[in-house]
Amino acid sequence: MTAQEPGSLFPALDGTRSWSVIHQRGFDYISQRPGAGELLVGGGMVQSPDKGMDEFGVWRDDQSCYSIRAYLDGLLPTIFGAQNWGADRGESRVRMAWTGCMGFTPDLLPFVGRLDPKLTGRRLPPRSSGQAKQPAEWISAGFQGEGMVMAWLSGVAVGLMVIGDEDKVLEETAGIPAGKMSDWLPKEMVCSKRRVDGSSVSDLATLL
Repeated sequence: MTAQEPGSLFPALDGTRSWSVIHQRGFDYISQRPGAGELLVGGGMVQSPDKGMDEFGVWRDDQSCYSIRAYLDGLLPTIFGAQNWGADRGESRVRMAWTGCMGFTPDLLPFVGRLDPKLTGRRLPPRSSGQAKQPAEWISAGFQGEGMVMAWLSGVAVGLMVIGDEDKVLEETAGIPAGKMSDWLPKEMVCSKRRVDGSSVSDLATLL
């Protein structure tokens, strides 16, 4: 991901526009911040030496791939063209660059809900006399780098499960849809043992 200064001819659209650059494999994404019009540019995964496959399973976020970085650094003038971009305004177009770990699942859907102890291999403590429900571990993760779309309501769903309200018919309130949780949380996102057991990381090679 990079933060870049717009060229001298590039319009300041006050945060009202974003762009996607779709390739045969992979895609890039560009959005413009309000105000000075700084551009946030990300993507380029398939530009790595092994066409993106060497980017999977990497947990470190303090190192970046040189070929991806070089690609993103030169993307904007090429995509928009010199007639729309103009000259660079400062000594360096790229103000900041960083990398981050994205959580992918084999079926490209997040894991939401209670974790079966058979998946974690951890024993749960017994329920005490003052507890209404059996202790458990919960998850809301694996959003394929697109967490802004589904993460909020996935977290709401886990919260409802934790307090035992997943089967209650609720009135719509700020941040919570009306009805039962099953009315708005797709069953395909529930983290069941059967779903996890049937998943294979090799499926990502086909999906991506």
